[in-house]
Amino acid sequence: MVFHTTQSLYKNSALGIRYFQKEQFQKALPYLTAAYKQEKNDPQICLYLAIVYNELGRKEDMIEALQNLSKITDDIATEQWLADSFYGTNNFLKAEQLYEQILSKTKDEKVFRKYAEVLAYQKKYDQVIMVLADHVKNNPQDNKLLELLADGL
Repeated sequence: MVFHTTQSLYKNSALGIRYFQKEQFQKALPYLTAAYKQEKNDPQICLYLAIVYNELGRKEDMIEALQNLSKITDDIATEQWLADSFYGTNNFLKAEQLYEQILSKTKDEKVFRKYAEVLAYQKKYDQVIMVLADHVKNNPQDNKLLELLADGL
């Protein structure tokens, strides 16, 4: 039984990856989905599946795969992709929470700007002002930051 399960997992992931590499995402999907069901803790399968879902416009499924991937890896890029996905689907509260986590690990200006944007979209203007005050002082020529600060006033 173990041999059959292992072989099935291997075949599903190999075929899914082969179709993925040919950019035949619809054909890759059933194989990667089957492999994912067999081994949810395989980061490679989760990543391929998330990309396939993204390519097929299945954002909610992509988010689910990314959430699982972020649980099994400690990867800032995955967390950022997940936060950006929440942002893109207008789930600003979850995006805010993830951007805060990311900013506790890195000081990436793009992440910071997106964090300020999701606060502004939620009309948390007092937080936007607090978050942006120092950054505007340090970057007075950054028009996007100035615009976000103006939104908060």
